Amino acid sequence: MKFGDERQRETREGERTGEADVGDLGFSHFNSLLSMGIMENAVVLLCKRGDVSCGVLLERTLSFQSLMTKLFAKWKDLSEGSFSLSYSFAGHPKCLLETDEDLCVLYALTLSSRTECVDVAVKDLVDTNSVGAQVDLLPSFSGNNKSKVLKSAGWCNAIVGVGQVFLDGAVGFRDALSMYSLFHGFKYVYAKNDAQTVKAVCLERHTSKECNWIVKAKLEMPSGYFIIKQFVASNPDSMCVLERHDSEHFKRMFLGFAACKYGFTFCRPILFVDGTFLKSTHNGCLLWACAKDGNQGNISLSFLYKQ
Repeated sequence: MKFGDERQRETREGERTGEADVGDLGFSHFNSLLSMGIMENAVVLLCKRGDVSCGVLLERTLSFQSLMTKLFAKWKDLSEGSFSLSYSFAGHPKCLLETDEDLCVLYALTLSSRTECVDVAVKDLVDTNSVGAQVDLLPSFSGNNKSKVLKSAGWCNAIVGVGQVFLDGAVGFRDALSMYSLFHGFKYVYAKNDAQTVKAVCLERHTSKECNWIVKAKLEMPSGYFIIKQFVASNPDSMCVLERHDSEHFKRMFLGFAACKYGFTFCRPILFVDGTFLKSTHNGCLLWACAKDGNQGNISLSFLYKQ
């Protein structure tokens, strides 16, 4: 009876002091969000990874970096570059989530269609449980064993080209540059390195090899992002333009090498265009532009492949 009296006394004291349980606190916080208008026009992103799902509130002000931070808090073993995000919407089975613009597009789609919940697939690019797994040191060449994707596989495209954005500023750009050089096996030096501009050139730029590799990125205000303004990887002045349909399928590609374009200065000032239909597995049309040189020979200048 003494224990019961103490329990009742504690309950009465808790009621007098205004104590509330966790559930009451959760509902009060939710109601406060409603009163402030934060929940208005908000959408729930149900992020699913394997058999586990978690909800993230998609607001107008949510940035892609904030979304990544929330996912890192949900799954401790996730790391940047080790997974991809995608969702399906209105007949489009795989829409990628990679930038702030992608989040804005998703938010606009949910508003126009009055959607309150969107399923987001969190797909691992590498095996997160491969640490303790057995490794076959002498793999079979029968074709039955599938090679595992290395974590450094994504380093190949750490630097893509002009217009690439780095949300982490100069630090993120330097990290990407380091991974890119390690993957491709070359050394570089900084021609300029500060908080506003980072410019790197190949270490062998002034040697007998005369490497012309160069990359330059600058700070954009007021976003604070670092954007690549100049990038020369190989074949300077060459051009490659790839176009895709809205469904991310291949549409056409234009290819013109700088050496071929330079050779046109020694040809007759007349261009010839020819083409042929391709009848292999991937049908399409191959077009090319050519010119006549001084020996009456043909020199190819550029190529175009389209479906």
